[in-house]
Amino acid sequence: MSSSDTNLGGKLSDLPLSPQTTAQVEKRIVFGPDRFWPDHTARCFTAKAGSVIPTHSHDWPHYIIVLDGEVEARIGDGSIRARAKGWIHVPANTPHSFTVIGDRPFEFICIVPSRGDVPPPQA
Repeated sequence: MSSSDTNLGGKLSDLPLSPQTTAQVEKRIVFGPDRFWPDHTARCFTAKAGSVIPTHSHDWPHYIIVLDGEVEARIGDGSIRARAKGWIHVPANTPHSFTVIGDRPFEFICIVPSRGDVPPPQA
């Protein structure tokens, strides 16, 4: 465990970027099997303005807490817009996509079972 992993708190922006970071979406692991939470992984994502996370589905749910920016989330046959202090639930096995709205990055915490911490789909 590195010295930063022994800390009990800190700034999200100080966490290292995940190798799964892309040109459009930065990813940082807040909690997970290697950081205090064996069964789930809480990831902090920052998606650039105008970026799109394309439609995909999988057999685990997402629990999303919006920190900043605005997004249109298509979930199954519906869609919702969410902004700072909002939340989104994506049920397992439900097609979903995210489109960042406006000129601000979309920053959010996404919690999944740890087996669901996989690379994001590419646009």
